[in-house]
Amino acid sequence: MKTIGEEIRDRLLAEQFTPFTIVATDGRQFRIASPGHAHVHPNRKFVSVYNEKTLHCILPAHRISTFEVEAEHPN
Repeated sequence: MKTIGEEIRDRLLAEQFTPFTIVATDGRQFRIASPGHAHVHPNRKFVSVYNEKTLHCILPAHRISTFEVEAEHPN
């Protein structure tokens, strides 16, 4: 079974990226609009979330409850 850090890393590296929202255990939500809006630390224990200009926050992976993938819209 993959860790949440591994699942997020895989989603960021996917050939066909689909935006998603990281949901923290305290209820905060972070929309990841592109692969450049998040980075998973090599040890998979931290996820850095970026806004349009700078680093927004660093989340310990154990503080991430889930992530929600946005529905894909057919063209």
